[in-house]
Amino acid sequence: MKEFISKYILLVLFIFSVINCNQKELKSNKSQISHVDSLRINKIIEEVKSSDNKTNKELLILEETIDNLFIDILPDSVLPDYYNKIGLIYYSKSNYNFSLKYFNKAYKIYKYLDKIKAAKELTNIGVINEINGKYEEAVEKYLEALNIFKEQKDSASMAFVYNNIGVLYQNINSKAKAIEYYKYALNISNEKKSKARVLGNIGVVYESENKLDSAFHYYSESIKIYNTLHEDINKATVLNNIGNIYYRNKYPDSAKVFFEKALTIFKHHDNIAGEVQTFRNLGKYYYSVKNYNQAEKYLLNALEKAEKIKFSKLLFEIVELLSEVYESQHKYKEANKFLKYHYRLRDSLFKKENIQQINDLEAKYQLKEKESDIKILQLKTNVQRKRIILQLLIMILLLITSISIIIIYYQFKKHKNLEIEKMKNEIFEYINQIDNFKKYTTISSEQTKKEIINELKKYDITERETDVLFLIAEGLKNSEIAEKLFVSVNTVKYHIKNIFLKLDVKNRIEAVRKANIMQ
Repeated sequence: MKEFISKYILLVLFIFSVINCNQKELKSNKSQISHVDSLRINKIIEEVKSSDNKTNKELLILEETIDNLFIDILPDSVLPDYYNKIGLIYYSKSNYNFSLKYFNKAYKIYKYLDKIKAAKELTNIGVINEINGKYEEAVEKYLEALNIFKEQKDSASMAFVYNNIGVLYQNINSKAKAIEYYKYALNISNEKKSKARVLGNIGVVYESENKLDSAFHYYSESIKIYNTLHEDINKATVLNNIGNIYYRNKYPDSAKVFFEKALTIFKHHDNIAGEVQTFRNLGKYYYSVKNYNQAEKYLLNALEKAEKIKFSKLLFEIVELLSEVYESQHKYKEANKFLKYHYRLRDSLFKKENIQQINDLEAKYQLKEKESDIKILQLKTNVQRKRIILQLLIMILLLITSISIIIIYYQFKKHKNLEIEKMKNEIFEYINQIDNFKKYTTISSEQTKKEIINELKKYDITERETDVLFLIAEGLKNSEIAEKLFVSVNTVKYHIKNIFLKLDVKNRIEAVRKANIMQ
């Protein structure tokens, strides 16, 4: 038995030493990039940077050209770096589908070359999944990356992942958990840029809770750090948010200054998503000061760019504002046009079509990615035919060791899934709370309704606020309440704010419970 094991070990060592020699021989043929090839690479990267107006078909042709070029002339050691670079360019243009493709290409190679870079690519993939609303997949990628960063004791990257998990919780409106993860990030972060980013995110949470003083404090601390660094795209986001605070506190001229500073940075970095938000804010500002022509100009710019990058959440707000701007100018035909657009967005038709389009594209072009992998294999086979024999030997080794590898893999997977399931349960629990609230809130009878209305008079709740409160109890959103009462969404928000103040509550569930509308 011992003699067999010794022979087995020697065989493994021999095979891998031969692989290593062959790998070195293979790399020697692609170790240098010629000046001509370097120019070809730069040219195609410039083409990606200027790809804003290309159709999906043209982008797919460009993708095939990039793969063929990179595989032909780049060493494996730098190939994933270039895939990552292309992914980041598409990300900056808010083309998340192609960004995700290139991050995945980079990860598939990095995981055999560099653990840290592979983990960073997992984080990028998680971000794209989160943007697309795939929270479970995002959590899985974040935790997988986090485990690698912990093993490598990379606190800066750990802080980055904690921050991303905080953003995820913020997106599903679990604000306490978001703050918890942001503070994890702050406690272990030693980088100024990382601290500035996290402080800005904490400010966003407080702003969403209408704690404007606290939000302004965190935004200001974030800007102090950004001012000591080189210009950063995240600085523009914080400037935009500070502008929102001034706007909400009725200082529109101060808000305009911050919006314009943010827009300058977004344009410099060619960040379309940032431009959309800032154009929307400037349109909102000019509408508030009754400069309708300027408001229309900025909002139409925002609409064009939002439609281009399919930014459905902001599209919903922009078309509503445009409808109000045209109505204020008595341009009822245009106002009605955008009001209908607003209703279509509300029904989420666009989102469903977009998801279907993504699925169709993924199925249609999956074969092309497989063909790309085959080309890589053919290239290596042509350089060294001995690899065929080595592959056969490796397959034999894999058959011998497969059972033990599967056991180790599933043990590791089981441990990792426990953490993922914990986070999933927290997400589902929060969503179920919302569903249960909608399911069980109801008014028992007309007599009960009258008793509740009489009881609410003790709190100085007006008739209109009472109507809003009962519609909240039915589980309606602000836009749905506005539609039923024939008022604007901002008016509904104003009534809800007054209800919270008078009942001394913090959210809708507490308000309905205090008013005894729940059974």
